[in-house]
Amino acid sequence: MTRIKYITLTLILACVGVSSYGQTISDALRYSVLTPQGTARVAGVGGSFGSMGGDIGAMSINPAGLAGFYRSEFTFTPTITSTNTDAFLVEDSANTTNQSKTNFGLSNMAAVFVSRPSSGKWQTSNFTIGFQKVADLNKSFLYRGTTVGSYSESLSEVPVAIFDIAYQNASLRKEHLVSQKGYVSELNFGWAGNYDNKLDIGISLGIPFVSFDEEKFYVEEDEINALQVFNKYDREDYLNASGAGINFKAGFIYKGVKPLRIGASVHSPNYYTITEDFGESDEYTFDNGETDALASDGNFKYKYKTPWKVNGSVGVLYNLGKIKGFANADVEFLDYSSSNFDLGAYSPELADIVYGEELNQEIEKELGSVVNLRLGTELAYEKFRLRLGTGLLQSPYSNDANEGEYSSTYSYGLGLREDNFYFDISYSRNSNEEGYIAYVPQNEDHTPLANTETTKGVIQFTAGFKF
Repeated sequence: MTRIKYITLTLILACVGVSSYGQTISDALRYSVLTPQGTARVAGVGGSFGSMGGDIGAMSINPAGLAGFYRSEFTFTPTITSTNTDAFLVEDSANTTNQSKTNFGLSNMAAVFVSRPSSGKWQTSNFTIGFQKVADLNKSFLYRGTTVGSYSESLSEVPVAIFDIAYQNASLRKEHLVSQKGYVSELNFGWAGNYDNKLDIGISLGIPFVSFDEEKFYVEEDEINALQVFNKYDREDYLNASGAGINFKAGFIYKGVKPLRIGASVHSPNYYTITEDFGESDEYTFDNGETDALASDGNFKYKYKTPWKVNGSVGVLYNLGKIKGFANADVEFLDYSSSNFDLGAYSPELADIVYGEELNQEIEKELGSVVNLRLGTELAYEKFRLRLGTGLLQSPYSNDANEGEYSSTYSYGLGLREDNFYFDISYSRNSNEEGYIAYVPQNEDHTPLANTETTKGVIQFTAGFKF
């Protein structure tokens, strides 16, 4: 592999396999599983807004919803995100550790400019420019415990002094800290129009941006002296990924049969170009106190395509005297197995091209199509708003252990409306459970599977100004 530069400190130690290629199924899902935060109003109804309009948060769901503005508007949404993760080794499940982190950011800032055609049946012709965060990649977890086997079983070469050690039967203490931070955001340019108060249509051009940093610290110790010579192994890995891409969205909302609304939208793949800088360092400590170490670094550029997305929506407006509002349901379809890496886009190396083909085959095998459901409602009483939402998000994995599994999201929101100003606040919560494997040994029976359970709470504050 020409893209990795090895710097030997005291020993030539080749680390191949997982460490040579940064691209995995995890990367495919990291950049494909998007959960747009948008505005507090849209978040308060659980992101179920595909047949509604009049909120800039509709930009990442159905651009036709932008036709529902009759005055120009500017809005921005600060966000507080709290992430809490419990982790443990499956073979040592009594030893659970917790990691928490809180992040402050901006999930939305946008403006819509309204024009009213003076003739014909077009009621509005609106242009929009906006920024939205569509994925939060912040997460940290730590696990520790004692299991059979060693990281060295996954490496093609190890120090000569321990080459013949039978790791397979030794119980070693392991500790692994993984710290991830980053986001996927999107700059959008859109147009939407209302025709005859019966049909809204909209289109948009999106420029998504990726920024992701990961640091991993792994320690392995022979605390009970189960192995001769070997005492301790330390490993550090880092990954910095950044990139940009392009996508397109189009949709409609039909309002000709009151009080019903029917909407649909299609989202093209995100066509990314991503650059990664990565490195690792390894150090062995022996019983006699001597050490052997290696450090390596490299960079790689490639292309990646996310799945198409189709969204269908149905909503109803209701008027119960002083209480008004809406209820909406969104159904979303994606086929994650259609995700695709092009590792040969900027590399002439045959090994990169071959690995990319193998990775795409693995994606087709391990990932599948999903159907996600989101439900939301808004109640309006004079100037005040109350919102509730929930979602069922299906696991993208197609294997028997995960097929049909759903994770749940819950959302709540409040709002205040004035003539030229409004303020919304929302809280959303979701949880999911994932497996994590630090390395794959030659004897796969000793693969150290860790379990992570992550709960994420998001508070959003949206301020809007009409002009």
